[in-house]
Amino acid sequence: MALYSIIIHKDAAEMVEWANKIYPYYAIPFQIFIPVIVWITAEIKSKLSGKSNKTKDVTAKN
Repeated sequence: MALYSIIIHKDAAEMVEWANKIYPYYAIPFQIFIPVIVWITAEIKSKLSGKSNKTKDVTAKN
């Protein structure tokens, strides 16, 4: 990462400016949107697998 930062930014002041002005907007998808999408997907899969497990239990008892 340190070597990559040397390639991207001319100096530390430019990096700090980028971190203050651009990074908050850059980070929003990774900190909010992607986790919410993953959480919703997990909830949907959990509910679907819960329904399929209940039907298997009912047929197994009969």
